[in-house]
Amino acid sequence: MGGKNTTAPYADPPPPYNPDYASIPHNQPPHHLYNQPPQHQYISTPPVHQPQPPPQANQHQGRSQPPPQQRLPPPEPRQPPPPSRRAPRGVEVSACTKYLLFFINIIFWLIGGFLLAFGVWGLVSKDGNSVSELAEDIGLYLDPMFAFVIVGALIFILGFFGCIGSLRENTCMIKFFTYFLILIFLGEVTIGLLAYFYQDKLFGALEDWFDTTIEFYYDDPDKQFLMDSFQESLRCCGSSSPYDWEQNIYFNCSSIASSACSVPYSCCRPDEGVMNYQCGYEVLTLSEEAMDQVIYTYGCAEAMKDWFITNAIILGACLAAMVIFQCATICLGRSLVSDIEQVKSYW
Repeated sequence: MGGKNTTAPYADPPPPYNPDYASIPHNQPPHHLYNQPPQHQYISTPPVHQPQPPPQANQHQGRSQPPPQQRLPPPEPRQPPPPSRRAPRGVEVSACTKYLLFFINIIFWLIGGFLLAFGVWGLVSKDGNSVSELAEDIGLYLDPMFAFVIVGALIFILGFFGCIGSLRENTCMIKFFTYFLILIFLGEVTIGLLAYFYQDKLFGALEDWFDTTIEFYYDDPDKQFLMDSFQESLRCCGSSSPYDWEQNIYFNCSSIASSACSVPYSCCRPDEGVMNYQCGYEVLTLSEEAMDQVIYTYGCAEAMKDWFITNAIILGACLAAMVIFQCATICLGRSLVSDIEQVKSYW
């Protein structure tokens, strides 16, 4: 009787030893031990061949031949790269000069617009017959408001060219602005020198203007306003004395008007800070001592001359500041034009 056989009658034989699987870790699935592909892999199918079109048969030989190979043209020689059109480092338009000139011209533009609007308003608000004589000796008849219109329009156009030219870096507009400003500067210097060397003629023309204004005082509201302003601010009356008002037909003592032997209210002295608009009636009939207690007796031509002499230092300082400002603006314009032309030379 042999011993009991414990081996399963249908047990598979052990797999043959394969040295390639000796390094497989123990946590691998069993199919690696039996050289079987993993279940998740797909079996690749053979590629499907697309039918190729039949080759074209040669008409002469009756058999297909490959098409003749075309010869490619020789490559063209490489052209050198175009030179750079940018300015080198450090050559550029100064932003400080550009925007400083722009803001200066903004101020010019606003001042010119204000003067132009004021002149147009003055012309529209007055009657058409109010045309004053500004310079009778040269025969020029012009409304003073035209001066505001002309000067305002010139400053407005000048500021416009300076603003747009500096902002857009347009050399033509900046040159126009600079050269026009140079002409204005030369004109101011010329007028200043003539006024200094011909002071007597200047004050003589001023006295003639006062006489003409007194004669046409009620005929022109512009002259009336200017004369009243001068007499109130300078504390004067008439051109050389209060008796100059007898040149006016309304203030002449032989006139039948109620204002005969009178002077305008602007000649009156304020009584404790209050202006008496009736103090000038028949004041020319009083003595000089009594007249001096009621109105100003100093002539406006002499008062104007004294005012220029007294404020000569202040006027000189203002003129010097204006000249320096104009010269600085001209230099800014020339510097900006030079920068723009230097940058454009590399284009």
